[in-house]
Amino acid sequence: PAFRDFVLSDYTKLLGTMFSFVDALAFQTTEQRLAGRILVDAGETMIVGKTHQQLASDIGSVREIVSRHMGDWERRGWVSSSRGQVKIIDRAALASRRAS
Repeated sequence: PAFRDFVLSDYTKLLGTMFSFVDALAFQTTEQRLAGRILVDAGETMIVGKTHQQLASDIGSVREIVSRHMGDWERRGWVSSSRGQVKIIDRAALASRRAS
């Protein structure tokens, strides 16, 4: 019974994660998913230690699209990006992209 409970609990978590991901892919834009991922990954440090490729994989997109959004956000002064790292400069502006 303990093993069965463990397996079912783990399977339930996995399915929940999968359904959340599919929901995000179906009903959110790439920009919204990217903004959300950066905000979650950064937490209070305001820094994400991931490449554009890693972020793209996380949100189910391609690096070119992530780089395009990041470049736009850098021009607006919302983030700064360096090799393997993204720093949030304007959290409120980024959060507005997540919700729009």
